[in-house]
Amino acid sequence: MEREIVINQSLSEEKLLKASAQILLSGRIFIYLLILFIVLLLNTIGSTYINEEEEVDVFSFFQCAIPFIVAVIVFYAVKKAVRKNYKKNTRYFLNVTLSFTDDTFKTEGKDFQNSMPWENYKRIKETKDWFLIYMNQNQAQMVDKTALSEQQIQELKIFFRTLPPKVKVYLK
Repeated sequence: MEREIVINQSLSEEKLLKASAQILLSGRIFIYLLILFIVLLLNTIGSTYINEEEEVDVFSFFQCAIPFIVAVIVFYAVKKAVRKNYKKNTRYFLNVTLSFTDDTFKTEGKDFQNSMPWENYKRIKETKDWFLIYMNQNQAQMVDKTALSEQQIQELKIFFRTLPPKVKVYLK
């Protein structure tokens, strides 16, 4: 007999922004920016010590701020895109039914229905407030844990652990 777990959820704009920030911070772009920051900082410090006779130029440390500036620009661009998408397509976020079966993950809402087999998903990550079900490196379906009972959360964890081995599961 095939198992099925059904969850109804509605995501507010603030919850969607919070989840999008979580996805962005756990992505590769954050790691690349951190590496860039370390390289630029070491370059600035190294060039300052090599050229000891010169005064330390404050503007040479400006290059260390570049990763932070890029991070802020990316964050605000994502924030703006999420807000625009939420206002334009609220039907994708309000009164959505999520169905978990052994073979597929289905989402249904007003005027739409999507179904994808578990083999097409890359990983499932649990955070404090979310189960993030990744379709690719930067795109995830969000399941709001704050709207679930403790029993439903445990049931989902057990279900996720039994998924095909292709889907990497990271649960707390």
